[in-house]
Amino acid sequence: MYIALLSDPHTGSASEFPYGIDLRRNFISVLKKITLREPDILLLGGDLCFKDPQTDTYRWQKEKLDETGIPYYIVAGNHDDSIELQAVFNHLPETIDGELYYEHHIEGHRLLFLDSSRGYLSSGQKEWLDKKIRENHRQVVIMHHPPTLMNVPYMDQNHALKDREEVMSILGLSPNPIDIYCGHYHVEKTVYTGNLRIHITPSCYFQIDQYHQDFAVDHHQIAYRMIYLSDKNDWSENQVHYLPGCKVEGPTQEEYFERK
Repeated sequence: MYIALLSDPHTGSASEFPYGIDLRRNFISVLKKITLREPDILLLGGDLCFKDPQTDTYRWQKEKLDETGIPYYIVAGNHDDSIELQAVFNHLPETIDGELYYEHHIEGHRLLFLDSSRGYLSSGQKEWLDKKIRENHRQVVIMHHPPTLMNVPYMDQNHALKDREEVMSILGLSPNPIDIYCGHYHVEKTVYTGNLRIHITPSCYFQIDQYHQDFAVDHHQIAYRMIYLSDKNDWSENQVHYLPGCKVEGPTQEEYFERK
């Protein structure tokens, strides 16, 4: 089973071009590439909106996602509103006390979708996760925040998950290896700890310098991740794919070579 994952598109209005980036064209460009790969499902790792949650932005994204014909599932990021997000993407389960967490079963695997949009998981969500993790399932976790520090100084110091020690304790209870797919940090990185493998998928906005103590943009390439789940392997296979970001002052590198 092939899964595509994109994260942190930070889509704004049609007139917003932060850093000279056309965020809407970025979103369309990534969806175009993903559609060509014909995944079984598409996952969105949160921060769908630019700064603040916007219903119009969610509606525009839903239109573009529906056009792909690929079934898709979403987790909320810290720039999202879980209730508003679910109201627009109403094929998702109802929120529980304002949080959007749920499970989905596909081809012998269970996908657990967590809601870290508040910067932490509620006690009710952690109780639910504890119960699911202890069950003897082959499962994959999708959440916006990485559940532990990732040795990315600026993000670790300023934007890490607040209750990460509790969440990691719960995840570590799994009787089976677990791949955890995250966004939020705007870098590409994988950390191994015990029976957990934590993957950060780069953003569809810009990437952060993961070695700098202060905020610094590394580059403006955008990315998505392809994941392959197999019954023969404990771990999933996955690979990140980059493409040029879309600038407002001219065509992307990709568009230029298509014209040539």
